Amino acid sequence: MNCIKCNREIPEDSVFCPFCGGKVAAACSACGAELIDDSEFCRFCGAKVEEGAVPATPADKFEWSVLKNGTVSIDEYNRGEKKVVIPSIISGRRVSRISSDSFAGEPLVSITIPESVETIDCWAFSFCKALSSVNIYNGVKIIDEFAFCDCKSLTSINLPDSVTKIGQGAFKGCASLESITFSENLTEIGKHTFKGCTSLTSINLHDSVKIGKNAFKGTPLEDNFK
Repeated sequence: MNCIKCNREIPEDSVFCPFCGGKVAAACSACGAELIDDSEFCRFCGAKVEEGAVPATPADKFEWSVLKNGTVSIDEYNRGEKKVVIPSIISGRRVSRISSDSFAGEPLVSITIPESVETIDCWAFSFCKALSSVNIYNGVKIIDEFAFCDCKSLTSINLPDSVTKIGQGAFKGCASLESITFSENLTEIGKHTFKGCTSLTSINLHDSVKIGKNAFKGTPLEDNFK
């Protein structure tokens, strides 16, 4: 197993990490977050401790950096796995951002984004043509420009209530996207956001959302937003 604080491999029966000296804590098998002693549910993703379904992708699969606020940004994916679960904690720091182009063009099939992440930067998952499953936990506030552009295998997506803004072209060219469930707290959809989503027929959108120019151009819903 690996130490959740420094991510170095340590003996299975370790109580303290021989490298960083940190106490070896249990990690949620669903999102990778450190668990509080005797936790029944993970405080980050809500998974039941004994039922965490998918282990977080190991930290060494990513290039990452520490932001000014002390949290972590995922900057690059070192490939390998097609089903990726972003860890919510790396080296004892909260993962708060997925940086621009970090997964662009990768042959991903599914991506799970934990509650710790607040921002998905521009072009982060663009051109992931095999990506068919996107699971975003409540915590993400901004999906930036072209973040999921041309993810042609994506058929549906549910956005948590934490999402307030979807940037320009974020889902442009997602030709298989049939339905999207928007956040109750959404305030803005950028221009060209769903342009070319030729299968999009089902959305739930409240009247107060500011909608950019041509946001639904080239979709079956286009006439409703002229």
